[in-house]
Amino acid sequence: MATIFKSFRKISFLFIVISFSFVSQVFSQQAETVTITTYYPAPMGVYENLRLFPIAAAQSPVCNANQEGTMYYNNDAGENRLMVCRETATGFDWEAVGASFWTQPAGTVFLHTNDVNWNVGVGTVAPARKMEVADTGTTDLDSIRVTRENHSAGIGIDRNGTFWGTGIYQDGVERLVLDSNFGVLIGQTYLAGNPPNNGLLVEGNVGIGTTTPDGRLDVEGGTTYLERLVIRPRAGTPSGVQNGEIWIVQ
Repeated sequence: MATIFKSFRKISFLFIVISFSFVSQVFSQQAETVTITTYYPAPMGVYENLRLFPIAAAQSPVCNANQEGTMYYNNDAGENRLMVCRETATGFDWEAVGASFWTQPAGTVFLHTNDVNWNVGVGTVAPARKMEVADTGTTDLDSIRVTRENHSAGIGIDRNGTFWGTGIYQDGVERLVLDSNFGVLIGQTYLAGNPPNNGLLVEGNVGIGTTTPDGRLDVEGGTTYLERLVIRPRAGTPSGVQNGEIWIVQ
């Protein structure tokens, strides 16, 4: 009886081994596909570096409603810009990041904002007017300059003297100051001074009716009644009279 049981165990073990070998061979003949997936959209987070492989515009991906927000780096000659797929007035298309803030009309060489309510700032992130230039330097210079050929004309803030003023510049040199006390300074060495309130200081001769004044004030009258120098009379003698002063007492 023991001999029969041992023989049965051997036969059973041999059957299991043969069956396993057969099943393994069957499955080994079948092709298997392994799929590796990533989570999309990618999880939010902070990336130290994010690289977009540069491609030419001709090889850019399709831009449509399903791809809105997709970006690529355009490395065409003269471009080197980050492009984003967005909806424009004519449909979905690629546009340089930030290009919607400015427009360069066809055939022109200027830019303009796409919103008439926008303010433009140079040197400031909070412009209070349509155009504001913030100059934080310590030297009086023309902050806004127009150049033509070899010359320039500009405007800047003048901080000489007691009052602050508006400086008018030519070729980078201040020529005229309109001070905050409503006074005006004209002359190379007068610009650092202080004009009288609502008054005028001129270095040099002043001509009225003549282009070649011979004195500090040269008034050349005409042939009509209105072409003359008028000194209005006043009541009493003015205070602080100096030698050489002229006035008419009423």
